[in-house]
Order: sequence, then C-alpha cells, then structure tokens
Amino acid sequence: MKYQIIIITLLVTYAQSTASSIREHTFTSTLIPNTFSCAVVLPKSYTADSARGHRFPVVYFLHCAGCSKESYYKDPGYCTPLTTLIDAHTFIAVCIDDGGILSWWLDSPLNDHMQVSTFLAKVLVNRIDSLYATLPSREARGLTGHSMGGFGALHNLIKHPDIFSAAFSIKGGLDPTLPLSRSWGSDFGLNTLLGTQSSQSVNWDAVNILKNCTSLKDKKCSIAFYSGKNDSWFSGENRKLDTILTQASLPHFFSETSEDHYAIPDTQIKLVLAYFDSVFAPFVSVAPHSKYHKRNSLSKDPSYRTSRDFTINGRSLPIDPAHTNCSLYSKNKLLDPKIKTNH
Repeated sequence: MKYQIIIITLLVTYAQSTASSIREHTFTSTLIPNTFSCAVVLPKSYTADSARGHRFPVVYFLHCAGCSKESYYKDPGYCTPLTTLIDAHTFIAVCIDDGGILSWWLDSPLNDHMQVSTFLAKVLVNRIDSLYATLPSREARGLTGHSMGGFGALHNLIKHPDIFSAAFSIKGGLDPTLPLSRSWGSDFGLNTLLGTQSSQSVNWDAVNILKNCTSLKDKKCSIAFYSGKNDSWFSGENRKLDTILTQASLPHFFSETSEDHYAIPDTQIKLVLAYFDSVFAPFVSVAPHSKYHKRNSLSKDPSYRTSRDFTINGRSLPIDPAHTNCSLYSKNKLLDPKIKTNH
C-alpha cells in the first residue's frame, strides 16, 4: 500500500513539576480522516541518558471512547498521571489522540482514509523512532489502553506482531458484536467503521479479539489484560479471553479486581507500567539514570510493583491481595531472551 508521508509539527515542550517532560506533536496523513496528535511523556533522565547512548523502549497509550490523550497525564480523576510515575520506569510513553472520531484504533474496510491501525504501526512508530532515542525493534514496543483503547492494544498486537511485542488491555472491549445486543443506545461508531453486522459480518469477525487471539500462537508476544468484577460492560468477555488463551496454551497474564468500568485505580496503572518494565528488561542494554535502580519514593509504596515482581522466565507472577482473581498461564517464556536487539 502506498500512502502519503505524514506531516509532523512540534507544538510545545513543557516541563512538569515532577521534572518529567511532555512533547506534543500533530500528524496528518492520507490514512486518517483528520489531524491526530500525540504527547510523548519523557522521564527526567531522558536527556542525560540518551546523551550517554541509552535507547528507550516505547509504550503506546490508546484512549477510550469519550476520552483523549490527556486523560493519561492530566486527569488525576481518571488515573494517576503518567508524569508522576514515568521517572520510575525504563521506557517512554506515547499517548495518542484520534480527535474523538471513535476510531477503535483499527482499519476500516469501508474507508481508505480510516486506516488507523496501519497509521499507528507503519507511520507513527517510524516517526517516533526517528525523533527520539528509542530501541527501534518490536521487542521494545508495547501497547496499552482502557476500554476502546484496550481493544485497540490487543487488536494491533494481533494485526502487527512484527511491529509490537506486548499489549496490556485495561478493562477492554474484546467482542465488538456485544454492544449492539446490549441495547446501549449507541454503536460507538462501529457501524460506520465496519458496516452493519447483518450485511458485513465478515468485517466484524475480522476484528473480534476472541476470534483472532490465537493467531498470536508462536509469535513471541506478551499478552496481559485485567477487568473489574463490577464492570457491567466487558467483564464477561475478558474472562472468556482468559479461557480461550489458556486452552490454546498461549502465555498470558489476567487479573480481575472488584472495580467497575470507569477510571483506572492507582494500583492498576502501576501494575501496567511495571509489567512493561519486566517485558522490556532483556532488551534494555544501557542502565537508565541511577535513580531508576535505587527507585524513588514510589518504591516505598507497597502497592507499587517493580520489574522484579514480574518474571518472563515462566515463573508465576505475584497475586496482588487486591485482586479477587488472578490468572497466569505461562507454559512457555513470555519472551525469548535469546532474541537480540540492535542498539
């Protein structure tokens, strides 16, 4: 597929009180119908560490329906802002905004200018790699998101395992056929993207996480997801995904809390970030700033997991007492430590 190279505009760089920094960019492309934007959240050690030759893994944060990129770093009512957490981790965060178009982070088979998944994997990733000191390898790229963003994280891992190696879905919607049957009063843009279920069922099946997750078999991907027992939207399908992956002998991490669908508790956003530290650990060749090893005041918080809490060598992950259910299926290694990354 040929597509026009994007135009990127550096809008602003501003420091937070934590000394982490955010750099904002906007993008246009023939693959997307409107201007997209992203905010790159950098740890305060980024400038010094990158000058010493350190290259960083990247986690891409996809927002839910009705939210924006700022939800992850400006809205403490939604989750603990990334700007207060990023300094304790080994990667940079890229928070992406689709401009409120309910993209579901996928490629529409009905609209050549709504190819959001292709834009993310083939265009945005390359631009971020060209602008920042990243590890330009699938083993050092992950995806996460809440609700619609959780769907997008797993969908793009399934569609682009050559670009991304890990995904953590936060209370994600996994079976897009369910919203309509529950009479929510809205299709959340899915009919526009995919056509009606009655006339275009093949399009819906093609993006159904439950029907396509086993394609990750033998792809050396790390799969993680959690849901809330009181989540009336997606809890059932998350449990079903756990069952499907276990029956397929696909390594994954799944946990269930007592929360509802909205917002991401402090313990859970920390869980997500620490998970990626563990996934990326074999591929971070140059140690970050020494404060990473000493950690910071967050390490005194018993709810804050470090990368040592997660293992990728087939050993069980710890069960958080806050979880009412925690499942790890790890027949094989989540990542093959023999894989080498070009630095």
